[in-house]
Amino acid sequence: MPVSRDAQITVKETTAAPAPADRSELGILTWKTDLAPNAAAGITFGYRVETPKGIDLTGWRD
Repeated sequence: MPVSRDAQITVKETTAAPAPADRSELGILTWKTDLAPNAAAGITFGYRVETPKGIDLTGWRD
């Protein structure tokens, strides 16, 4: 998950299904699952970036 280096910019998780097994302070999420050979699993993940008016996020949506 992205982590902001600016206190005025916040990143909030909106969706994580299934829930991650581990979350680090650096925003690294880890999922653990058992899969049979040739099986597939899905992870749904979303986040929202919030900024005050007037803050430009360079490179955010290129």
